[in-house]
Amino acid sequence: MLTSPTSGPIHERILARARIHPDRPAIADLEREFTYGQLASAIEHRASALRAAGIAPGERVVLAARNSVDQLATHLAILHAGAVSVPLAGSTNATRLAFVVDDCDAAAICTDRPTQIGGPRKKFTLHELSGLGDKRLALGDFSVRPTDELACLMYTTGSTGEPKAVMLSHRSLANALAHIIEFLGCSDADREAVVLPLSHSFGLGHAYCTLSCGGFLLINDGLRPLKSVFEAFSALSINAFSTTPSMLRLLLGPYRVPFLQHAAGIRRMVVNSEPLPTEQAADVLTMMPQTDVIAYYGLTEASRSTFLRLRDEPKHRWRSVGKAAPRVEIKICDPAGAPLPNGAEGEVHIRGPHLALGYWQRPGEQSTAFRDGGLYSGDLGVLDREGYLTITGRLKDQINVGGLKVSATEIELILRRHPRIIDVAVTGIPDPQGLRGEVVAVAAVGADSALDAGDIADYCAKNLETAAQPHRIAIVTTIPRAESGKVLKGELQRLIIDQFSGGLRA
Repeated sequence: MLTSPTSGPIHERILARARIHPDRPAIADLEREFTYGQLASAIEHRASALRAAGIAPGERVVLAARNSVDQLATHLAILHAGAVSVPLAGSTNATRLAFVVDDCDAAAICTDRPTQIGGPRKKFTLHELSGLGDKRLALGDFSVRPTDELACLMYTTGSTGEPKAVMLSHRSLANALAHIIEFLGCSDADREAVVLPLSHSFGLGHAYCTLSCGGFLLINDGLRPLKSVFEAFSALSINAFSTTPSMLRLLLGPYRVPFLQHAAGIRRMVVNSEPLPTEQAADVLTMMPQTDVIAYYGLTEASRSTFLRLRDEPKHRWRSVGKAAPRVEIKICDPAGAPLPNGAEGEVHIRGPHLALGYWQRPGEQSTAFRDGGLYSGDLGVLDREGYLTITGRLKDQINVGGLKVSATEIELILRRHPRIIDVAVTGIPDPQGLRGEVVAVAAVGADSALDAGDIADYCAKNLETAAQPHRIAIVTTIPRAESGKVLKGELQRLIIDQFSGGLRA
């Protein structure tokens, strides 16, 4: 059994694995597979190409590509070359890509298809980059990077504002990785499937974990083509999977039979990015009795801060996100930053060695969030006497209905219990009558065509307080989300206002 490394830059750990076990299978997508030796060669080759093209240590390289073996190898090569990787989804639109390239002052852009964005900056496709460089470059020819140097800029999408980049150092990545490895017990026996975006810390973190521990990684860009992905689960003996509650509602809803057939070998499943409702958690544990189901809480700025192993906890704990990871301190603060007692709701403040360095060229936002030795998360929460954290909402997600504060998160949790809702998001919009400031608005995705606004209104009347009753209800085919899974509240508000076709409650 290989030991689980807990320090050092991720690319160096993977290169070390390649020196020990060059012929061990490392990574595959639906088109190709690499051993650790082949992956190391690809990393070294692309790093050499970047250096030969004049990319200097510390310069930013934007990587906009779909999940693939080539994409992940290129990301690791950027780190190995001493540059800063700026990963974006392959589906990133031209406006956002141009914004990011200018905002981080990128030295180069690497994509999976040709682009004209970025003006005179260096541009490569993944295919072009793989054809450059010195194939004879030996492992270790590049100097080891200091762990406190900047490794990645991860762009996050605010609820309504423009994207901002979270600065992650090699040290913060290593510490977040240590939290996952220690709690999950990751090892070289892991064979994990990651279909979440590798442009976000959730999916990328699991890719890091599996490869740094010498396991095998299957990556795909989402669940399509569904039949091929499911068959790969069986053919490649996948035993670990990372997912979101929204994705689980599909996998254990419309796709339940084929998923459970091909997922029979999954022994560990991590669920993150949004709350896992208690009823859904119970269904997952019942349908997948062989699977260890784990939830954790964190932000890009403070990834993997708490953990919860559902099978080890009584049902009343499932609404929580668990207890703080080792070396992490969680406290609940009032608006002035003073600690609150157990059971009181306030803003979640996080301290630990896994915290980001701050925000790229956003001194105002950085000084607001990163202070008092840690991160003010913007999440509302409650700590109980045993240290379990329950997230109750977002500071900016409170809806002011005639002076009464209503939690969008609490309404979403209740609506997720509706038997015909598979996805839902709640926000506040200006009161059309101009009487209450804001009113509650709901967008819901139905499991079938039978769901309508009237059903939801009746359900809410039975389960919600008067102020929390929705005044706009839109049945939609999809909830607007960022690649991280976060609901885009600005787009959600526009969607409900523009496409509203019923559901107004006077």
